[in-house]
Amino acid sequence: MAKRSSTVKTPAAILEEAVEGRAFEAFRAEVWHRQKPCLQLGNVPADTFFDLASLTKVLGTTALFFALWQEGRVSPYTPLRALLPWAPGGICLADLLFHRAGFVAHEPLFAECFQKFPLLARPDCPRELRQKARALCLSRLFGTRPVALPGASSCYSDVGFMWLGQALESAGQGPLQTLFDNLVARPLGLKAHFRMLEYPSPEWEKSPCTGQLRPRPPAPGQEGLWQLPSLPSVPGTVDDDNAFALGGAAGHAGLFGRAEDVVRFGQALLEGHWAIPYEEALRVDTQTPGSTRAMGFDTPSGEGSSAGRFFGKGPKGAVGHLGFVGTSLWIDLDEEVVAVLLTNRTVWGRDNLQIRQVRPRFHEAVWQTFVGPGLNT
Repeated sequence: MAKRSSTVKTPAAILEEAVEGRAFEAFRAEVWHRQKPCLQLGNVPADTFFDLASLTKVLGTTALFFALWQEGRVSPYTPLRALLPWAPGGICLADLLFHRAGFVAHEPLFAECFQKFPLLARPDCPRELRQKARALCLSRLFGTRPVALPGASSCYSDVGFMWLGQALESAGQGPLQTLFDNLVARPLGLKAHFRMLEYPSPEWEKSPCTGQLRPRPPAPGQEGLWQLPSLPSVPGTVDDDNAFALGGAAGHAGLFGRAEDVVRFGQALLEGHWAIPYEEALRVDTQTPGSTRAMGFDTPSGEGSSAGRFFGKGPKGAVGHLGFVGTSLWIDLDEEVVAVLLTNRTVWGRDNLQIRQVRPRFHEAVWQTFVGPGLNT
């Protein structure tokens, strides 16, 4: 283990300070270096299931794509229309994975669902109403169209990954939650799962709260996109309203899991669990102007990266992803570091953005504590 300078704060100290400063209420962090656990800490039990938010895009949807690719049922070049004939033309699955298909970042597809079915936010909402809301939300999704040509630009898009989730359901011939359980969670030994609203559990109340109301208030930048009355939120349900309207499982959000689940997924990626061409999957998209995306993953941006200053400086680089409620995964492919931080930073409001300062400090402290002094120190 690398010696840590006395002037460098520990990861634990940084996260404890963040809790005191109300950057988030609950957290779990786990770090592995060269296949060995070197950090496991948190202010909630290790078996706490967090809303993983957009980590669903990698742990769920991208991993499912890898599994189906390995089986030969899809490839990056599979046309979206080959799986969903009503989809817009000219788009392949790689376009969705690289966020270059031309879809907008976000659409409040849930808004009409809550207007037509006001009971949707209630825990005792009848099953048939949830099914009608899901059908309506899907019809609105399938009515979306790209606003740019595929490959013309990169736009991180929940809408694109919602399309991808539906395409993988078609390819795998089953619902997303079942395909994930069978093809990803069980082979990797994960307890992560989609929480389907039709089957609520008292266990859900043990998950850290991510918001008090349903529908959630608009996030920064989404002001004015919808105006709906809100009811108290059902504890332990997915934060994202589009995933909620779809019943709890979607290509962009919906997974709940432990820090251990996320770190084991990252380790599986490092160990080449899927028989796929990793060089193609994990390299930065060089075809799209300005893109920092790999296949399903992001890579460290320049100055101000959430991964800090040290991840991704080797020839292979690093891949990772963030989640809206304060979750993150970063994997350094050269040093074989997997760093996971799960929090509920939205518990006191969606405009609480302190996590943006916490993440890079945490990742730099992880590197300096467990890997080496890093660069520019």
